[in-house]
Amino acid sequence: MANSNCPPPSQALTYSRHTVLVIDRAPTSADAYRRLLQQQSDLAYQVLAESEDGPIAELCHSRSVDSILLEAHAPDPRGLELTRQLASQMGDRCPPIIVVDANDAYLAVAALKAGAADYLVRDHITADRLHRALSAAAPRLSDLSDLTAYLRPRDREWFLAVGSDLQAIAGQAGYFHWVSPTFERLLGWTTAEITSRPWIEFIHPDDLARSVAMAERLLSSNDVLAFENRYRHRDGTYRWLRWRCQMDSAQQVSYGTAVDITALKQSEAALDKSHDQLEQQAHIYDAMLSTISDFVYLFDRDGRFIFANQPLLDLWGIPLADAVGKNFVDLNYPDVLAAKLKQQIERVFNTAQTVRDETPYTSPTGVSGIYEYIFAPLLGPDGSVQSVVGSTRNVTQHRQIEATLQENEARLRLITETVPQIIWITDAAGNVEFINRQWQDYTGDPTESTSALKALIRFVHPEDVALTMAAFNQALESGSSFRTEHRIRSAAGTYRWFLAQAEPYRDLHQGHITRWFGTLVDVHDLKLAEAALRSSEAKYRSLFNSMDEGFCILQVVFDAADRAIDYRYLEVNPVFERQTGLSNVLGKTIRELVSDLEPFWFDIYGR
Repeated sequence: MANSNCPPPSQALTYSRHTVLVIDRAPTSADAYRRLLQQQSDLAYQVLAESEDGPIAELCHSRSVDSILLEAHAPDPRGLELTRQLASQMGDRCPPIIVVDANDAYLAVAALKAGAADYLVRDHITADRLHRALSAAAPRLSDLSDLTAYLRPRDREWFLAVGSDLQAIAGQAGYFHWVSPTFERLLGWTTAEITSRPWIEFIHPDDLARSVAMAERLLSSNDVLAFENRYRHRDGTYRWLRWRCQMDSAQQVSYGTAVDITALKQSEAALDKSHDQLEQQAHIYDAMLSTISDFVYLFDRDGRFIFANQPLLDLWGIPLADAVGKNFVDLNYPDVLAAKLKQQIERVFNTAQTVRDETPYTSPTGVSGIYEYIFAPLLGPDGSVQSVVGSTRNVTQHRQIEATLQENEARLRLITETVPQIIWITDAAGNVEFINRQWQDYTGDPTESTSALKALIRFVHPEDVALTMAAFNQALESGSSFRTEHRIRSAAGTYRWFLAQAEPYRDLHQGHITRWFGTLVDVHDLKLAEAALRSSEAKYRSLFNSMDEGFCILQVVFDAADRAIDYRYLEVNPVFERQTGLSNVLGKTIRELVSDLEPFWFDIYGR
């Protein structure tokens, strides 16, 4: 009910001073909050500071602390543990606690479950946000008698009409004697309906036993009691209310105020659902990370482990609880290695650039090896590096294989450099990948980056290029071996004959040609010898055929007892055929030509 004589807002009920206790391991935090709160001119703030292990409860009582700002530092659990401890130890006398930590829904849910009144993200705190959070969490007047005594009678109706809280006076018989107009605004029931029926009729069935027990406790205590329950709205839905009540033994009535926290409960339910989903996802991710052999882990800005997967924990021989919050020094890494890794983590935080490296390491469980690792930035919504994610792989076997391959390659190169033949390797397109020193020694050209076609045109004798190209193209089309002979120009400008041979190398899985391995063998002297032999044979053949006497060359055939039994004609000249009357005798035996030859001829030729 409005009143034209109601006081202006400046004359309404306010606190002249709001005392804030800042709890943190760093004493400078209080100064930062003090500077922020000085920007609020409508309320005087007094900021106190205390460490996590200080006499907090005594300080809250002696200095009339109105609110607590508790700096938590996840994954360090001490912040949430202290919140639970204060809420349990001080009970209703505990000032509202506002937890300050990173931008993490899981941490926010955990803080609220631990008893915090609110949760602020450290990197997002402004003077206005801090002021609004402290104002919302400030203790409300819980004793309605204090409230009504403070207000002038002519202002009471106005204050109750515009107030957001529900106020009520209840008797011992289970009925409300009086309720504020807020009841009708929030729950839809008129004052007459609320006061004419027992209040238990409005309570949610699941909250009834707890609410009755709290009412019985209220009758035997002068303390302010706080509890929550659900009240039925006129439309059949339920609203969550957070009560603070106190018994007036003299008048046999209890005074109470309530705040509608339905939206908060819905937010908590949504956060709980998100938390459950996050936990399920975390469980899935953890299971997935535990199945891979690589080590996966996460660092905070101080180089401490936030997470390590099971293979890494097995390497160390410790559970996750013993690894979280530890750095490399704590985990007994060698000093030099620990310092190097810490510097690399800091570099990722400072530059947001990935670091790749490897190092030898022997674990506490006695496993030694060479480990390749990657440190990468994990960015937050604002683009800043929130943490560093890392993965490590044991590459000992790979490095051993690489060393063996390098040794084998060195041996093979030594062999190829010492053999007299020219050895070459090209890719499927004919680009030279390797050619040994003998090529340069012979041609005077290194050809490190040339193609086989260019080398063919530059150094093969012009008369042999077409034949060579035809043979090579046929090999490419058929995928068969390549073999030809051609002349190659030397550094001195002379040509020598070479036998060119190549074999295709195919992909083991798809079967297509990926390389050609070939050799060039100097056959020039052999070519000259063959030419000389052909010339000599021609001279011999001319002499053989021009002789006046009959002449033949025979091959004697022996039996198993080494007795001559036949002979075969290998060569005969024309005179022999004219004199003997035999023709077309080459390759035939005498028994095939003459059936009644005397045996002594075999004895003569057999000697």
